[in-house]
Amino acid sequence: FIDNIRITQKDNPEISRPTVMDATDITDVGFTANWVAVNKATSYLLDVFYFSDNQPQYVIKDRETTNTSETVSGLQPGRLYYYSVQATDGVHTSEESIVVAVINPVMYMNPPVATEATEVSKDGFRANWTSVENATQYELCVNSEYTIPQSGTFVIDNENFDNVNVGTIENPIYNDLSYRLDQYTKNPDWVGLSCFLADGMIGLSSYRQTEEYGNHASLSSPRYKVSTTNPGNIKINFSAMAVDCAPGTKLKVIIHYTNHITGYNESYAQEVEINEGMTSYEFEFEERDSYYIEITFNEPKGSRDIFGTVFVDNIKITQELEAGTVLTKTYKRYTSYNNGFYVETPDSPQEENFSYSVMSINGGRLLHNYYSDPSNTIYVDTNTGIGNAVTA
Repeated sequence: FIDNIRITQKDNPEISRPTVMDATDITDVGFTANWVAVNKATSYLLDVFYFSDNQPQYVIKDRETTNTSETVSGLQPGRLYYYSVQATDGVHTSEESIVVAVINPVMYMNPPVATEATEVSKDGFRANWTSVENATQYELCVNSEYTIPQSGTFVIDNENFDNVNVGTIENPIYNDLSYRLDQYTKNPDWVGLSCFLADGMIGLSSYRQTEEYGNHASLSSPRYKVSTTNPGNIKINFSAMAVDCAPGTKLKVIIHYTNHITGYNESYAQEVEINEGMTSYEFEFEERDSYYIEITFNEPKGSRDIFGTVFVDNIKITQELEAGTVLTKTYKRYTSYNNGFYVETPDSPQEENFSYSVMSINGGRLLHNYYSDPSNTIYVDTNTGIGNAVTA
């Protein structure tokens, strides 16, 4: 029996940021900017800009209007413009909206042509590529090419998720279904599926489990590639704990790799029953030269109504490698608005060099970006010191 329900809401003195819409009436010299009305807003502040060396160059800054659309004219033909909006009530000003590109959407993008790096030094280099028509931005992927200096056990990756400073075990912060964790990890390309954030840990939830397909919550590492044809065994050590899981819940580690004989992608899994308290686990797999790791868990059949969680921390991946082996993994990913980007490589050891490739992106339709295939790959030797040499 339910009675006397009362719902209240506290008034927030701050003002919400506007939700921007696609630009309309786009011509060579103008467009109409659009956004959704914000509660309590008495006016809006419009910014219009283009990018030069990935820095915004404003042609309109804080133009005030009481409307939810604004006509912009007098722009330079052939230049790609962007806009954003803030809301104000005369006292408080909201955060900036997301940035919208003023361009008509296309559903196919040509890849850029990556060109030789310039400004090469021990401290970094400038990645370069050709501009692509209808591209609103580019995704630059920089790979580390590290030559193992001596034979033995080498640390492939060591992630502790210390950058996760939100959420708790009792009140975690849930992410999208598939979520790239770049802002929380030392190296990019860690991906969580049905994951959440909890004070220095990544949590996995069974709330999307089904009898047919099992548990889809997982944490996946970047892909690692070693050049040797005789790599050693791979060890994965990490800490994990179960919260509200059914008895008999199994912690599972899967190694995904390419079978060079068949050409097919294959996987091999190991599992162990997980404890309630934080416990260190170690798994060992046979040698592989191109692979990534997936961590997940499975609750026993018949326990699908128990929504358990598993918290993961301090993942260390090691492999026995010979001196001279080259380990390739993702170093950084960047968003660029121009056809060049300076990549900083501070504290890069003598044995590390880099390579890069680029994808073009069309973001002409809000929340729906179209990506090209990756460009060719350019290799950069930051240890030679000859990056700025010219032909004699």
